[in-house]
Order: sequence, then structure tokens, then C-alpha cells
Amino acid sequence: MLVMTDFTRVANKNEFLGSPLKKVVIRGLEICIFKQDDNFHATSNICPHQGGPLDEGELQDTCIVCPWHGWMFDVRDGSCRLNPNIKIQTFETKIEGNDIYLKI
Repeated sequence: MLVMTDFTRVANKNEFLGSPLKKVVIRGLEICIFKQDDNFHATSNICPHQGGPLDEGELQDTCIVCPWHGWMFDVRDGSCRLNPNIKIQTFETKIEGNDIYLKI
């Protein structure tokens, strides 16, 4: 299995002026980037329950709520509020100027 650890530029901070959520596709992975206060977090964009698109959900404090069935995931660590045994993948973020980078 190939493991990639480079940071990839994925967005500009100004892209989050109208919405705190943005979906990007990098190396075939659907990733959702979240702006929470002045912090940026990134997780898988796919809800593990039934595949709902998290970027179409609602950000409530530090959790993304899946638009299909209301499952909630903490965007900081991927933990599920409904079932602590379930997590979504998270990605390290880095900010340089106005650019947002993810470690994939």
C-alpha cells in the first residue's frame, strides 16, 4: 500500500466566507473541510452509516451532522456522538497565509 504524507494545497480561506463547509476531492478521496471559528479541520466526506455527503450537513459547534440521518461526528477527531466505536477519517491541516493544506 502506498502511503502519501505530503501536504497538498486544497483551498483558500476566502472560499469559506459564505459557508463553513467545502468538499474537495484529492487522490480519489472525498474530503470535507470545516471552518470552525478561526480553525480548519478536515474529515472524510462520507458518513459511515449509509454514505451520506457530510458537506451537505450542518456544522453545530465542533460536530458535523449528516444530512441523511442526523449522525454527528466531531470534526476535530472524527468520533461519532451516537456510537463511540465509530470514527471517520481525519486529516491534518496546515495554514500558510490564506492557503489551506491537507496532509494526505
